[in-house]
This record gives sequence, structure tokens and C-alpha cells, in this order.
Amino acid sequence: RYVASGLMPCDDGPAVAAFVDLMKTLLTEYSPSQLDERSLGEALIIKVESRSDVFTESQIKGITEAYEESFERGLLFQGLDDGASDPDGVLEPLWDDESVEGDIGGAEPW
Repeated sequence: RYVASGLMPCDDGPAVAAFVDLMKTLLTEYSPSQLDERSLGEALIIKVESRSDVFTESQIKGITEAYEESFERGLLFQGLDDGASDPDGVLEPLWDDESVEGDIGGAEPW
């Protein structure tokens, strides 16, 4: 974040492009499940988005996409690590067929 703050509009294009590639690589590899890394990633994105005087629109988009993909991947892996190994478990009904056919909450059957 601080390095992105120190870039100047007069910095040459190849150096900024190399910096963008490095940021994209770092954001791809970071772990959003770690709170400190996630907050630093978010701060970096905010800083980059505010520096349209240094970064091109496509560079900002590339950096943001690298962050978002990593964040989404972290959410996916977090769900798998939390013991949700059965992805269809979410779709199971909250009741079984026998309770539906019988007495529901004291109501008379049809």
C-alpha cells in the first residue's frame, strides 16, 4: 500500500507495469482467511483504485480481479475446511416425508 502511495505520475511505464505484475502475483498468492493479510489486501486495492494518475484502467482492473479471485477462492476453501464436505447437505429438506404425511403441528389430516 505504501509503495503504491509513493509512485508518481512521472514514473516510467515499464516500471509501473512490473510493479502491477508483482502486485497481481502477491494478491493471487495471499491468504484472505488471515485477517491481517485480508485487511492489507483491501487497503492496497483502495489505494490502487485512487491512483488513476499512475495506473491505467486496465492495470487497476487486473489488480482488482486478482484480489477478488483470491478472496473468492479463500471463501471456497474456508467452506471446505469448516467440515462442509457434503455440498448437497445444504439442499436437504428440513423435514422428512413421514412427518409431512402425518400430523403437522396438531392440525387434522386432510
